[in-house]
Amino acid sequence: MLKIYNIIYLILLILFFPKEYFKRPKCNRRRWLYERTGFYSKKPKHASEPTLWIHAVSVGETIAIIPLVRKLRQEITANIVISTVTDTGQEIAKRRTDGLGVTVVYAPFDTPFAVQRGIWAFRPDIFIVMETELWPATLATMKKNSIPVLLLNGRISDKSFKGYRTIKFFMEQVLKNIEVFAMQDETYVNKIVQLGASQQKTKAIGNLKYDIKPSGTMPKWAWAVTGKRIIIAGSTHEGEEGFIIDNYIKLMEEIPDMLLIIAPRHPERFDAVCKLIEAKHIKYERASNIGMELYDVKVVVLDSVGELANVYGLGEICIIGGSFIPKGGQNLLEPAYWQKPIICGPYMFNFPMVEEFLKADAAIMVKTSNEFYTVIKALLTDEHRQQEMGKRANNIYKKNAGTIERAYGEVVNILKIKEKR
Repeated sequence: MLKIYNIIYLILLILFFPKEYFKRPKCNRRRWLYERTGFYSKKPKHASEPTLWIHAVSVGETIAIIPLVRKLRQEITANIVISTVTDTGQEIAKRRTDGLGVTVVYAPFDTPFAVQRGIWAFRPDIFIVMETELWPATLATMKKNSIPVLLLNGRISDKSFKGYRTIKFFMEQVLKNIEVFAMQDETYVNKIVQLGASQQKTKAIGNLKYDIKPSGTMPKWAWAVTGKRIIIAGSTHEGEEGFIIDNYIKLMEEIPDMLLIIAPRHPERFDAVCKLIEAKHIKYERASNIGMELYDVKVVVLDSVGELANVYGLGEICIIGGSFIPKGGQNLLEPAYWQKPIICGPYMFNFPMVEEFLKADAAIMVKTSNEFYTVIKALLTDEHRQQEMGKRANNIYKKNAGTIERAYGEVVNILKIKEKR
């Protein structure tokens, strides 16, 4: 079955390669091509030390793993390699590990040849995959080279679970290549076991994203918005900004001195969002252009990567993007850290933790544009409820902290077991 998968993957790779190659900036294409095919010029500096290879696909997984990387760097002597698939993941990994001596690279394509080249280059003692990165060829090649694989912060969405269940006969083979399944909660433990994971190798250790702690360093432009009543729409997708802005316009008619900060999920959409705001005839500014003053500006477009976690701290109300269209939502925990009331849409299937927030009245889920307007307006006129919701959200954040310590323990245990072999 793996051979059939490898053939299908190779065909798809050939078909989509031109699009993936040319969407990269020219200055980055050569490195992207070399590293994704397994030809790495960057190597760990100390060959005598163990090497930990951590694979985090994109921004969310990368941000989640950084505190653990810092913990590992403080506690043990080891080479650390972080691989990502996306360009934004690369940018975040480099920025947030600056000074830590971490090697940041693109992940190899999921082909035996590319992965084997990566193994020869890095000689990892452990391979850590984040969340749902069940790449069959990668896992099989690691197993073939006797490299233990740790699935960390594991989760499986309902949609993925249904799909995997139809090919359970294949998934059982894939999951046999993983040494330990460290899942976010018992729900995900049950799902991965149903797909064929060993019960003895599976445990719930919590969600690493609950242990994300924003640096608290606000961007330089933040002082320019002090004193305004700020609504933050974080990690928005196409199809969401329009109705958010329309409702915001209605709110401005009743509540003056408001400011909307929109943070598009993908950097390539910054320009499109700016054009959308222009079409609504609202005065706006890009965050990167904010200078000494901010006169009559009603919308700020957060056109940067990695600042949103701190910017949530400026908000009076925080809106979760990716939840008003079927994208699965985004992380509630960053605004929860800042004790902010949270508004989300009905499509939060990637973050089942939303149920805990809703039951505790730490977040409100809205399903229609009219409901969105009504809820926002009610919160803006009820400071006491804002504070109470924010406190409850922060309590959930605190209750689920400590995952980094447990994840660190899993990594160390695997390294100790390998030393004894």
